[in-house]
Amino acid sequence: MNSISKIRIQQFGKNENVIFSNIYLNDVFICFCFENAHYPIPKGIVIAIKYLSPHLRRTVLLLSVPNHSYVEMHPANIYSQLRGCFATCESITNLGGIRSAIWLDKLLSLIPNSNEIEIEIC
Repeated sequence: MNSISKIRIQQFGKNENVIFSNIYLNDVFICFCFENAHYPIPKGIVIAIKYLSPHLRRTVLLLSVPNHSYVEMHPANIYSQLRGCFATCESITNLGGIRSAIWLDKLLSLIPNSNEIEIEIC
């Protein structure tokens, strides 16, 4: 039986265009993330899976957010690349973050392929 991986996306700040958060995996800080403040993702607990995105042609996290479809955690460097999705990053900027793809790959490598992932957005 596999244990469930738990990710917490904890908001810590925002500006006119970007919401900034910390990502914790099983209560250990992993990296930062951001989302487009014009398309915010509702707070709550959702389930996610690793998913091969046909649009991005890479593995991302697909989140089951109520009343939304195809909410992903995928690489992006500026907020305008996100429409109701999250992007991981190494550090934040006024427009988003840097080294997004590298940090998504690191996060995904820490989650076993067979696990479902519980994500708390707070």
